[in-house]
Amino acid sequence: MARVMVLGGYGGTGRPVSHRLVEELACEVVVAGRDLERAQAFADVLAKQFPGRKVSGVRVDATDATSLKAALQSVDLLIVTTTTPDAMPSIVQAALATNTDTIDVMFKSDVYDRLAEMQSEILAAGRLVVTQAGCHPGLVAPLVKYASQNLIRVQSARVFMAFGSAFDSPASARELIEECAISSARVLEGGMWRDATYKDTAQGTFGCSFGDQECYPLRMLELEALDADSLGLRDAGSYAAGFNWFVDYMVLPLAMMLGRRGVGCLTGLFNWGVRRFGARGEGVVFRAEVEGTPARATEESQGQGPRRAVVTVTSPDAYDFTAAAVVSCVAQVLDGSIKRPGFHLMGSVVDPDRTLRDVQRMGATLSWEDS
Repeated sequence: MARVMVLGGYGGTGRPVSHRLVEELACEVVVAGRDLERAQAFADVLAKQFPGRKVSGVRVDATDATSLKAALQSVDLLIVTTTTPDAMPSIVQAALATNTDTIDVMFKSDVYDRLAEMQSEILAAGRLVVTQAGCHPGLVAPLVKYASQNLIRVQSARVFMAFGSAFDSPASARELIEECAISSARVLEGGMWRDATYKDTAQGTFGCSFGDQECYPLRMLELEALDADSLGLRDAGSYAAGFNWFVDYMVLPLAMMLGRRGVGCLTGLFNWGVRRFGARGEGVVFRAEVEGTPARATEESQGQGPRRAVVTVTSPDAYDFTAAAVVSCVAQVLDGSIKRPGFHLMGSVVDPDRTLRDVQRMGATLSWEDS
């Protein structure tokens, strides 16, 4: 039986990941974190809820290589859900030293850059390191691939996202503000990726409690990793709906203007704004819109131009949605479906059909429209 450790396993993201692992997979789960009492307490809750499953708690400091190496001696797969992006290179080094595969839920672009520099080291160790796991990022490219399954050429692909959940901790909010400060949004236009501007906002149609909203472009590495030439992709982008008027028009623009200088004070202002003014909807909605040439053109469709497919995935809880995507990736690693050693984005390496089937089984709802 595989032994899987969840670093930060009792935190905002770690709790649903640990819970879903115990519920869905036949593996031993180790809830790990700096606070042994909290780790063991949550492990006991899971063990009681799922009798017969092997669950334990252990103290591990993500920033202490010695502590981490000792804890990883008998672990097959490490899942990093902590908000410690700066520690990721040393975490991966500890995992390589103990022959442990790694999956992380970090979305900061500089984490990807730093881990990419370790590619040769990862390959030499024969290990698998998967970064940017979860739903955002993690499901953007799989959604595009899934929506494009009946097309032989894909000219346009856009993914819209709306979130209604507040951030679980100040550290999570700080990570978002830092990403706004240091990362440029990008869009594909005419087959070339370029930095986005405020003019590249797009209207997202979400339905449910979110309705129609103006959405802001993001940089999504897994979307840039798609083979645009072979797909025929000319225009693409990922877009997120805002939180509320205060955060959208005050906090986030200031983060982009001030850069790293404003991260500290703006993190507090962001948390206050979300608590004070709330979010525009509940749960989470992902909507992929693709246009292209159908694989089988009927007589009626010939000469009518590109066909359009829209896939919408909704979930009542953003953290559980993230956990479902992570656990699907874990399952594909453990059963050998993801066989390639090396460093990969989750959105580039998982099977789209299987991943979306898994998240549906774990509570998400999927709908498909063709036109």
